[in-house]
Amino acid sequence: MTVEFELDTILHQRIIDKCMSLYKDGHFSHAAFESMKQVELALKEKSGTCKKRCSSYI
Repeated sequence: MTVEFELDTILHQRIIDKCMSLYKDGHFSHAAFESMKQVELALKEKSGTCKKRCSSYI
């Protein structure tokens, strides 16, 4: 059984914007690392623990 899907249905737009070009260029580990940074920043923003310093990472 083969399941096909578009990446934008399972990935947040923020990760697509920041990391997809790395992935497409073959920089898989860097793309994964950047993706997790985006997840961390999103969690900090949602929880309110991210102040001015987080905007410099985005």
